[in-house]
Formats: sequence, structure tokens, C-alpha cells
Amino acid sequence: MGTWGTGIFSNDTACDVRDMYRDFLACGYDDVKAENAVIEYWVPQVSGTEEEAVFWIALAVIEHKYGRLSDETKKMALNFIEHDMENMDDWRNDQKSKRRAALKKAALTLELPSEKKKIPPMRGHSTKWKKGDIILASIGTVQNDESFFAMQVFDVINVPCSSFIQDGPVNQVPVVGIYCWIGKKFPGAYELIQHGFIKRKGFANGLPSVICFVTTERECKKYNCSVVENNRMYLEYINEEQIKQQMGGTWGGFKSSIANLQYQIQKGKIE
Repeated sequence: MGTWGTGIFSNDTACDVRDMYRDFLACGYDDVKAENAVIEYWVPQVSGTEEEAVFWIALAVIEHKYGRLSDETKKMALNFIEHDMENMDDWRNDQKSKRRAALKKAALTLELPSEKKKIPPMRGHSTKWKKGDIILASIGTVQNDESFFAMQVFDVINVPCSSFIQDGPVNQVPVVGIYCWIGKKFPGAYELIQHGFIKRKGFANGLPSVICFVTTERECKKYNCSVVENNRMYLEYINEEQIKQQMGGTWGGFKSSIANLQYQIQKGKIE
């Protein structure tokens, strides 16, 4: 786990503890159940390590923030704060005073009363896009060009809203491939399919390595997307196993792939 500063939440473990606790509350867990779920997950991992103090202090601070600090968590956190303020060997000399200040502030905060806050419930979002939908999208909002690019929905998958809670609310997320095509108008499904999809180098289990981007309609809104047709002709070559293997495209990668596609076509490297 990484540490990038002296603050209580300048640590990967602390941030994960904070987010997990908040997600459990947002999924409807009561105070005791949410605390127990976080403790049961983390304590076996951090017990006896330097991350144990990080865990208890982070849990106490986030519980206090939401007005749910238990006596036991408070006791554990204050004990670790006292210990850490006297043991600064893991910190650089120029960090020690800042870390002590952060710990002292946390200790003072935990002694203050806090009002119980209502946590907005976690809700998943749905999508109107369906498997087989061909999406036409403007590339002019990315670069000053009135052309369009096209993508197709390979599948719609359910992704947990929280990475920590697999049985909680889910988002319906389209998995899309981007066609190697840019044009002024939709050429029709058959011609579009002849261009194929943007691919990775090499092959996966003998199948073309199509890049599968997990995206949302909201993320794609800037491209003025519209469904022009539903056609599953090409999808017979894209099976579920391939989608799982290649489903690693990020939103940043999605945007850069579109920009690169336009560059390649302008240079005549893709017809």
C-alpha cells in the first residue's frame, strides 16, 4: 500500500477503509453491521503490521465524521495515535512534525461530539443501449471536425456500484468496440462492418483481439451519440470469453483511441 503524505487519508489503506465504510452505509447497512463488515475484512490483513494503526485511525475518523463512532473503535484509534506520536522512525525528519500535527488533530477530533449524518443511498444506473446497437458519434467535439466515428455494443454487463460490495446495487454498463472508420454520414451496417474494429496487437486464443471499452452513456454524451441501427451480424465473431479477456479499455484509452483513429485516417494509414 502506498503513502504519499502525512495526512490521515494520505494512504491507500486509509482511503479504502473510508470508502468501504461509506459504501456499506450507503447500501443500507446499519451502524454496527457496517463497522463489523469493515473490521472483518481488514483486521486479518493488517493485524501485526504497520498498517494496523492506519486502519483503526482511519476507521475512527470516518465513523466520527458520520456521527457513528463506536467506543471500541475510538479506544483502538486513540491507543494507536498515542503510540505513533512517540514512534516516528518511519517518517523523514521533514515529515515528522506534520504527521504529529495530523495525529494530534485526529485525537482531538475524536473527543468531540458529532452529529449523526444521513447517508444518501447508493443507486445504480441503467442504460438504454442494447447489445448489437451501432452508435454514431460526432468527433467534432473532440477535434474541430464535423465527421463521425462509430462503435457497437458487444454486451451490457452489470457492474457493482461499489468495488467492495458484490451483492449491492449495480450499474448497467455497455461494453463497446470502436470501428476503424470515420465519415460524414452512416454508411450502413454492412459497409461499416467491413472496416472492422480497433484491435490490440496479436491475438487472444486465436481470436482477433478487439479492444473492449467499458463506458457509459453519460461519459459518451460529449460525442452526441445516437443509436442508428441494431445489428448483430458481426457479433457472432465476438464471444463472451473474448469480451472478458479484452475488457480492459479505460475511459482515457477510449478518448485516445478515437484521437489516434482520426490521426491514422488522416495520414492514410487506415482507409
